[in-house]
Amino acid sequence: TWEDLDIDDADVRLKWAGLFHRRKRTPGRFMMRLKVPNGLLTSDHMRFFADTVGIYPADVGVIDITTRQNIQLRGIELQDMTELIDGLQMRGLSNVQSGMDNIRNLVGSPIAGIDPEELVDTRDIAKDIDAMITNDGKGNPKLANLPRKFNIAVSGSRDDFAHTSINDIGLRPCPNKESGEMGFNVIVGGYFSIKRVMESIPMDIWIKAEDAARFCEAVLLYF
Repeated sequence: TWEDLDIDDADVRLKWAGLFHRRKRTPGRFMMRLKVPNGLLTSDHMRFFADTVGIYPADVGVIDITTRQNIQLRGIELQDMTELIDGLQMRGLSNVQSGMDNIRNLVGSPIAGIDPEELVDTRDIAKDIDAMITNDGKGNPKLANLPRKFNIAVSGSRDDFAHTSINDIGLRPCPNKESGEMGFNVIVGGYFSIKRVMESIPMDIWIKAEDAARFCEAVLLYF
């Protein structure tokens, strides 16, 4: 239980596993932030989330859908974490490296696969980048303690539903001017916060869709 912990230490360390202690409002309860690349969820996932928070009082057991197409489960007690984490892994989800100075949830097109104007289906690309970042959900120490949090978005059409211009790395679909192969133009350096906003700038490079994960890894290691 949380009473057995050095809570000042645990409050920091557990954030690398996406666990945030709500010490002021609900002491002893945690918010768990997941990794849901491109926001891809099934009805089984949603039922599992509902069952997870449903055992707690309604005023604390809450599910958030975030602006980065992610899920946060609130009101969780520490002794229930093992079963919850096992259930996530069984369903192909993870909570690894979702807090502190890590790469936040991979954003892709919210209508990937059904957008009539789609140039690139972002779903598998977002999953591939996330798998690289988290070592397939097992944890990736070399990318687990960045200088600051980091945002990546992959757009699937010219409408840019993923809002790549406010991400640290933005991938915008574009055919290669010589071969016609569909890939991505790269923009970098964007962010959006309550204090400051910066629009991304073009790197003036084009990458193949299959190289997206390796390109992001190279940028992250340099960062």
